[in-house]
Amino acid sequence: MHMLNLCDSYVIRMLFICYSYVINRTIFMAELKLNPILESSKGAYSKDGMISRQKVFRDASGRILAYGKQEGYFIANPRDFKRNPMKGKELAHHNLWREVCAQTKAQLLDPDKRAQWETRFNAQLPNRKGAAPDPQAPIDKFTAKPKCYIQLHAFVRAMIYQQLLTRINDED
Repeated sequence: MHMLNLCDSYVIRMLFICYSYVINRTIFMAELKLNPILESSKGAYSKDGMISRQKVFRDASGRILAYGKQEGYFIANPRDFKRNPMKGKELAHHNLWREVCAQTKAQLLDPDKRAQWETRFNAQLPNRKGAAPDPQAPIDKFTAKPKCYIQLHAFVRAMIYQQLLTRINDED
């Protein structure tokens, strides 16, 4: 009787692909790392939409700053945007988000505005002398404190989003 080494990721990957093929008669690429328990997984597992991911946060030079938590989610009924387009508040929020992304891109391409954003961003970074969260940063729902950002573009996008939301709420 042949024993498999369960720490060999190639063997596990091949077994999982074969199992997936036998069950669904289709091959979905998924990768599992066992060390000796399940260390990580990534890829699509089923036709129904089981997806696993782990975010990796990098700085401008590509160096890894932090890893997000391992997430798995299931899309039971994916939306068909041709049959069911966005309407009303959903469309308004989508257009607002589009405007936020466009403004963020434009401001980060302008060298003067980028320098202003970088000084404001660096002032809120944790583990720096005199660092404090930005007063306009959104409140984290888990800690009830202002959020602290690790990436510049995420920080700028959140600040612009907050500004546009307050402007919209003041007009109503």
